[in-house]
Amino acid sequence: MITGDRVIKKSLHIPKRLVPKIESMKNLVEANSTMSELARAINRDRESLYKTLSEKGNPQLNSIRSILNQMGFKLAVEVNQ
Repeated sequence: MITGDRVIKKSLHIPKRLVPKIESMKNLVEANSTMSELARAINRDRESLYKTLSEKGNPQLNSIRSILNQMGFKLAVEVNQ
């Protein structure tokens, strides 16, 4: 039996159309903190964080969630009605 949780974990990915939005997260981080401070707060190294938020980055969902959480945001998935 495939549970909803397993389906979500297997089907979530970050489409290319969201890449500019991910890059804009970098600007938001830099406006409110430094990459070094954020990297320490989410237990990542600074270079990895820059790569995650770059145009060529391929961030995992848990990375995006950690970054957003540290900046005071919450990632939510809603059912399309």
